[in-house]
Amino acid sequence: GSLGANQINNLVIECLDELKKDFIVVHQTGKKFAQENPDIMASGDDNYKPYEFIFNEMVSVIQSADIIISRAGANSLWECAVCSKPMILIPLCGAGTRGDQVDNAEYFANKGAAIALTGKDATKENLLDALSEMKNSETRNKFAESCKSICKEKKPSEIIANLILEQIKI
Repeated sequence: GSLGANQINNLVIECLDELKKDFIVVHQTGKKFAQENPDIMASGDDNYKPYEFIFNEMVSVIQSADIIISRAGANSLWECAVCSKPMILIPLCGAGTRGDQVDNAEYFANKGAAIALTGKDATKENLLDALSEMKNSETRNKFAESCKSICKEKKPSEIIANLILEQIKI
């Protein structure tokens, strides 16, 4: 997001050396992280591309990605699902949250379209394990097919509307 997700930012930086061995990492950090970590923002290379915010290019970034690591906001999830992108979701959870991201992550994980790393499960080891699993093209294809199935099963706009209605208790 534009403000960044500290938990994800910290995990990416903690795993960066391992990630760069197998992936080109496009990292949207958010403004706060970018301002507080100018050295990291300047450390980009062929396998690490940090951006404060990705504007018009977001669709291209999603379409080019093999795997998406993200929070679990409804809009982002459906954008990735429509593009058939396997996801590793690290939902915002705990005190002060509505809980919708945890519900969203569980929905996609239960449908086989994502791996959810919630709360204490969002560790370096678990993230690297999830990425190792998704590195396999057959596994990625299964997750991608699950994304397609979800999108055929229900229109994303209907699911988003239902999630909103559930949250506001209508």
